[in-house]
Amino acid sequence: MENVRATSRPAVWLMIVVMIRDQLGSFEWAWWSLTVVMLLMVLMVLRFDPRHYAKHID
Repeated sequence: MENVRATSRPAVWLMIVVMIRDQLGSFEWAWWSLTVVMLLMVLMVLRFDPRHYAKHID
């Protein structure tokens, strides 16, 4: 089951890109918007560092 998930992720991203392109009218804006989303995700991952959970829970 893990292999199925790993191989379907790129297809999901492509589907998202096409949906964004349809809304915005060009692939350039689709890729820029996905870049912004990815940067936001990286910031979230850095912010929610498991080493600091104990400090925030109490």
